[in-house]
Amino acid sequence: MSKTRKWINRLFCVTGFITILLLVITGLYIFINPLGFLVRFVEAERYTSPDGKVDAVLMHYDAGATTSLMESIYIVPKGKKITKRNERWQNYSLVFMADHIKAKKIHWLRNKVLEIQYEEADIHSFKNIIWPLTGNYKYVVEIRETPLAPPPSISERYR
Repeated sequence: MSKTRKWINRLFCVTGFITILLLVITGLYIFINPLGFLVRFVEAERYTSPDGKVDAVLMHYDAGATTSLMESIYIVPKGKKITKRNERWQNYSLVFMADHIKAKKIHWLRNKVLEIQYEEADIHSFKNIIWPLTGNYKYVVEIRETPLAPPPSISERYR
């Protein structure tokens, strides 16, 4: 076998190895991303209740270019951080989850009453009541969601 032929065979082997490696990496990315490992999960804003006992925390979930920004609101004891590690607890404290939100406004009307206003939103989850303080079932927070615009209040993509 000539030197040129040996060199071409080696080049094909290296090219094949690199191609297989890239396919494996791509496959792992496609497999891992839906499981949530590559989702950006960040606290956007925090609103403390007038009595200072609880916070309404606005979280942003961003899974990349092929998905919309998901916004969630949690009611938690004042100062409690929300991380991916305490996800089971998060599901309990989640009161609002939506995407395609336009002109949102989050504010406390008074102690224990939070209002979420928006012009448009595709709401995936909503609870109107929650007990955010562990062991204190007398401290109940009411959540109100109020569209600011006349119907329809869903995003244009569904109209």
